[in-house]
Amino acid sequence: MPEWIGISRLRWRRYANGPLHSSDQGGGLSSPMKEIYIVTGGRYSDYGIECVCLSKEIAEKIASALSSPYHECSVETWELLEEMPKIYSWVCRMKPSGEVVSVEAWTSSLGATNGTDDNGNFYSVGETREAAIKNTSDFRAEQVARKIGI
Repeated sequence: MPEWIGISRLRWRRYANGPLHSSDQGGGLSSPMKEIYIVTGGRYSDYGIECVCLSKEIAEKIASALSSPYHECSVETWELLEEMPKIYSWVCRMKPSGEVVSVEAWTSSLGATNGTDDNGNFYSVGETREAAIKNTSDFRAEQVARKIGI
């Protein structure tokens, strides 16, 4: 039985640049994750999980059967993690020149992420402080090379 139940696709899309299972994109898992389908129902304090299904079709039938004018049900798709993913806890910001602006503890996430901030600085995350600096340096080099056509 996996220790990790799953991660919301919405959160994953918010933090990541590619699929979580792709180790070449820093996601940290060696195999594709399985999708599970969670039937939820209710509103506010009455909101909760009705059941978890391996089949989307079954989940949709259950949601339809349980729904009423007073209790609306829906199906959410989640990823089932079957191995421990990388946890990214550090973020590094780097000027286009390569000068490190900051390296700091970060709200942990399961997805590798990188980009540029509003000041034009590059940023990336890592499992350790050193990994965050290396990932940011690699991302910066890739973006500079792409910009000059290499």
